[in-house]
Amino acid sequence: MKREHRLALLLLSCASPVFAEDAMPEILVTARRISEDVSHLPLAIDVVSSVDLGPGGIEGLDELAIHTPGLSFESLWGGSGSAPILRGLSQPSTAGDNVGVFVDDVYQSNRSALDVEMLDFERVEIIRGPQNTLFGRSTFAGAIRYVSAQPTATPLRQFQIEAGSDALLGARGVLSQRIGTSRWLGRLAASYREGEGTWRSLEGESLGGFRRGSLALSLATEQKSTDAGVIALNIRLGYAEYVHPASTPLNADDYNCGARTAGPGYWSYFCGNAPMDKSPSLTTDLPDSDTRVAQAALRLEHSFGTVRLHSLTGYYHGTSTSYRDFDGSSQGLWSGVCSINISCTPGNPGAVVTRFYWPNVVSRAHRPVTDWSQELRLTGGSPAGLNWMLGLAGAWTDSADNGSFGADRGDLLSTERLSSIVASNPQQVGQPSPLNRALVADSRTEQVLQSQVLNTRKSFGAFGAVDVPLTMRSRARLELRAETEKQRIDSRFAGFLPDTSADPEPVSFTEVTPRISVDLAASEQWYGYASLARGARSGGANTLPGLDPAERTYEPEYNWTSELGALYTAPSKRASARVTVYRVDWRNAQIMGVATTPGINSLITTNTAGILSRGIEASAQLRMGRLLIGSLAYSLADASFRDGSDDPGSRVFCGLTAQPPSSDFCTYGPSRSSSSNVALVPYLDGNRTQRAPRDSWNLSLKLQPWSLLPGWQASGNAALGCQGDVYERPINGASYGARCLLDGRAALEHGRWRFELWGANLTGERYIRVAGSRGANFYPSLPRPLDLLYGEGRRMGINIGFDMSGK
Repeated sequence: MKREHRLALLLLSCASPVFAEDAMPEILVTARRISEDVSHLPLAIDVVSSVDLGPGGIEGLDELAIHTPGLSFESLWGGSGSAPILRGLSQPSTAGDNVGVFVDDVYQSNRSALDVEMLDFERVEIIRGPQNTLFGRSTFAGAIRYVSAQPTATPLRQFQIEAGSDALLGARGVLSQRIGTSRWLGRLAASYREGEGTWRSLEGESLGGFRRGSLALSLATEQKSTDAGVIALNIRLGYAEYVHPASTPLNADDYNCGARTAGPGYWSYFCGNAPMDKSPSLTTDLPDSDTRVAQAALRLEHSFGTVRLHSLTGYYHGTSTSYRDFDGSSQGLWSGVCSINISCTPGNPGAVVTRFYWPNVVSRAHRPVTDWSQELRLTGGSPAGLNWMLGLAGAWTDSADNGSFGADRGDLLSTERLSSIVASNPQQVGQPSPLNRALVADSRTEQVLQSQVLNTRKSFGAFGAVDVPLTMRSRARLELRAETEKQRIDSRFAGFLPDTSADPEPVSFTEVTPRISVDLAASEQWYGYASLARGARSGGANTLPGLDPAERTYEPEYNWTSELGALYTAPSKRASARVTVYRVDWRNAQIMGVATTPGINSLITTNTAGILSRGIEASAQLRMGRLLIGSLAYSLADASFRDGSDDPGSRVFCGLTAQPPSSDFCTYGPSRSSSSNVALVPYLDGNRTQRAPRDSWNLSLKLQPWSLLPGWQASGNAALGCQGDVYERPINGASYGARCLLDGRAALEHGRWRFELWGANLTGERYIRVAGSRGANFYPSLPRPLDLLYGEGRRMGINIGFDMSGK
């Protein structure tokens, strides 16, 4: 057996006879805005082809993360606050995501509607490392690009229906052909899917169900070698409705570490692996969360001799509404009741709780976003010589963040008010509950506006690239982008009342982000590269009224990412392996935490010293004979906070609000940052970043089509994706998320018919995919509960497809 086969087999940890058959197919990508073979690209990139997308395969970002080591994804309530994560660079921020998501190069501005329906895409590209130079905003740690399938002159007519467990039903179709006798080509695809959730509550309701519909339309001029210009238009419409997911809280009685209060003896936090409640108890008949997205991308190209002009005009509008059982139970939120006829003033000796009440509390987040973008590029050069690019890009984004709460009024009298619970003495009147301003007849159908923030962002950038040969086998490429951004943030409503405080003045930021790479094709088998890139993200303003000046704004952050990559391809073209090692030096990192301004317990964004992430990404592919292809991919993302990193917002979890301050799992001391106004803060030095696994890997096997019986062809695939544990916060207490999920699909084709049997999470593993803390202002004297969101259980189905193309 040849040496390269032994190497690939070792990487795959499996053995099989090797036959001299077809080579691995060439994969072309456009990650650098030109068509290139992925095997000779100085980027760390993963490509998922169309055959792996859709029902029975990768249906969304959750599944994409399972199949792509080093990529993790969390989708909170109905998609609110979604965040793709690469290389452990996970700190959430209101300044935009670390990983930008693009559909036909249109940026998905609404982070609550990122989970794009996998309808009629040619491929998905996951590009690791900063991509600011060519993509601009929100590509601090990487980018995910969805590339639509293109219209074809040859008629294509395909239709598929599906059915599966938990009342899963769906249908999709694709139509592509020439429009009349013109040079215009058109393609239309549509899909609809619905299903119940794979969890059941104690009350008997299905949790995690969905209904999704999507439409994709493409129009393009047929491209011929004599054509100087190309016109292409891609339009996508989508909607989704989500039944409340399975979730349960860890409350004060569950906490087991941090510091203990003197009265009831509550700990301030939960440490260790978060437990799972297999039968959550939640309020019944909660409204469904939903998203609505419309986008258009108009691409124009024209050649002027050796120079080519590229224009991309993008429009995006996304609206999301996320409902949540805020109290996390079917019982309600424990509150005291006091009478204003006696006294509801905290600390008054005569102020007593007359009774207890558990109002049901439902929160509603509404986020509309509209985005316009325009990019112009000039390119020129020759494949073997110097190549260059010059471009201008601008974008305008208008968004609103609206938060509402509803609390059931129940039998409360007009003279009664809700009081927050005092843990040491529940009979004592505590601070007035914010829910007094959110009382409604039925919180499931009505909520009261609690906050509203309007945000306008304008950006303008100039960028360029030059790619030059150094020797016959090596090239160097320099990319550079200079971008300026202006933000205007207008707080209209806060604390259930109109916000009359002065809004921060518009703020501007200017960033320069270079990227340089050198690659070497040492031989037909070996290819390597080295790169250095800068990623940047702007700062912004926290709009809560009454914040101390030091907490009103947060500063920009940046990183320098260095990579070394190597790719080996066997002479037979039937085996390959890729390895990338990287180092990310992230400075002035933005983190979210509770404000330290007295009397304000809401989340804000602050800066800390920084994060250092080091890791390795490795993958191998082997074609074992004509039929079987195996692949193994692994990612190690060792991201930890730098010395000098403070997290004032975690003081409550570390018990530093107790007297005397003490904690059994936090390191703390005097603030090392001028932005904090408290004496003691938690230190993050050496702690892992939150919500990102250190280790993840994927093993997959694909059976290529082969003749089972005369006229019948069989194919299939199986994939096992695993990830390690993650922490809920950078103080590294509560942990969750370790899991291994097995997916599989088997297919039979006969003539125009195709039958697929598939399964997702075949082992039926129950797991926690996200955890988050609830608003501190609702729990002024109790530890803030953790909400645990549960992942999808086993789901199985069958697809039946028919090709009417007239083969």
